[in-house]
Amino acid sequence: MLTNGVLTSRLHRVQTGLTLRSLICQFVAVFCCAMTTIVFNACSSETLVNPPLTDTTPPMNAVMDCTLQISEESLESFDFFVKYYDKDGKVQNEKVIWEASKEDDVKLINKPFKQWKKEVTTALPATLGLFLEVKPKDDIDLSNPEKKHSYYVGYSVNFKSVRESGKDYVNRSEPYGHGAEMKSSQVEAYFSQGFGKLANFIYTFDKKGEVTAINEWE
Repeated sequence: MLTNGVLTSRLHRVQTGLTLRSLICQFVAVFCCAMTTIVFNACSSETLVNPPLTDTTPPMNAVMDCTLQISEESLESFDFFVKYYDKDGKVQNEKVIWEASKEDDVKLINKPFKQWKKEVTTALPATLGLFLEVKPKDDIDLSNPEKKHSYYVGYSVNFKSVRESGKDYVNRSEPYGHGAEMKSSQVEAYFSQGFGKLANFIYTFDKKGEVTAINEWE
């Protein structure tokens, strides 16, 4: 919510949450504690300031460029869902269909992972956003209360406006990583508290290509 020029955002992060870089470099984070699904609310605020305008060519488009990367073992117990605005400003809801990572990328971490990419380009003024959520699979096996289930996902979402020259004017990045490990007996409690809601961003651009608000999906 934007109040008196101050941007306030709230994110749910798992203890020892990962940055995108660390997640890509190694899917080896261990979330261990007596209760392995300890989660914190992290609040931050910053003044919403657009960069100095040095390119005087006319503003053209707003762009959202998103990349999600996930460890393959995450898909054994969980499904992932996204919500975003398309080029016509309509909200799209999709179950994430993952693609295999490139061989060269796998060599960097010596571990296979899956990825999903989406780019949306639309005319100014515009609203762009992404909502990412993880849910237990419909057929998740919870019969053994001690069985462990885990997910690790990293994402980088760039929101930018592009001028006629092809140069970016505003380019804001939202890179984060999330992960959790839980027993079968803990799955219901984990998701009932809303911890499956991972990425939550809505960017509003005016006709000049400036960001006028950063909000969250309700």
